[in-house]
Amino acid sequence: MFWLLGLGLLLNFLVISLNGGWMPISPQTLESQGVSSNYWQVGSRYRFSKDIVLEKENTTLWILSDILTLPLWIPYRVAFSIGDTLIAVGVIGFFLRNEKAGQEKWKVTSGELLK
Repeated sequence: MFWLLGLGLLLNFLVISLNGGWMPISPQTLESQGVSSNYWQVGSRYRFSKDIVLEKENTTLWILSDILTLPLWIPYRVAFSIGDTLIAVGVIGFFLRNEKAGQEKWKVTSGELLK
């Protein structure tokens, strides 16, 4: 699972570096999150975030930008990328794998610790 973490970091680095050092987010994504156009302008950084608002046509590797959102029934509004998803899966997989390995390493049998 560690490779997923690395791949996610690479994809995010790639899209950010090809778009002026900021993670692109489209006006459509912001609008789908309920963000009024009074709070952003195309070509400008979105508030104090890592994002820059760019039209899809003006975004290099648009598919890797912040295009994913949570379902509307979840009250937390956030946009994230494919790279972010891979990073999260990689981190969760890393912890689950290490937790399982730790349990197997320190099994208690007949009152003794076995390695």
